[in-house]
Amino acid sequence: MTTARAFTVQAQAGRRRREATQERILAAFRALLETGSPVAAMSVDRICEAAGVSRSTFYAHFPDKTELIARLAAEDSEPWMALAEPVLADPASGRADVERVMRQLVANWHEHAMVGAAIIELAEYDDAAQDAWQATIGGMAATVADHLRMRWAGRESEHADPDTVAEALAWMVERVCHKMLPGPEADADADDRAVGALTEVVWRVLEPGG
Repeated sequence: MTTARAFTVQAQAGRRRREATQERILAAFRALLETGSPVAAMSVDRICEAAGVSRSTFYAHFPDKTELIARLAAEDSEPWMALAEPVLADPASGRADVERVMRQLVANWHEHAMVGAAIIELAEYDDAAQDAWQATIGGMAATVADHLRMRWAGRESEHADPDTVAEALAWMVERVCHKMLPGPEADADADDRAVGALTEVVWRVLEPGG
């Protein structure tokens, strides 16, 4: 094996080890959150103990627990965005498509409810966590804004600024899920009310005369 190839193999192996360690820490942190452990009272030592790593290993991969929150927020938004983007990318999508996306969003919220609650809790007093959560919501809003521009093409004068509308919608959805669907356990009636309300508001924004 040449020196260059050996270096490449070693670098790839090192990257895989780093990724595996990061996933181990993230999984331990997620497990702690899902047991209801308050994020404000959760120390790095406790996370390290759950992950089976040393403090030095933790800090070699993450600057603090806020970075863990940011990573989990990004991970948990990916499944919903994957489901929503095909509908958002189609300017002809109808009310039934919007309702389907809202129902999938509610299901995804329940699946990651404890993580979502922890993110929102930490963002109340931690500037870095707030920035991370705003970036997550902002990413969703940007996708919705692109859809609004396609949807409203040729009739822009009839509507408000798509970026501002999309940002308002994204935060509305976050507040509805956080306040109306507070726990991981689904409640059919509560879920139906939330889905119905979100669908009604979003559809009236998309098609005011529809």
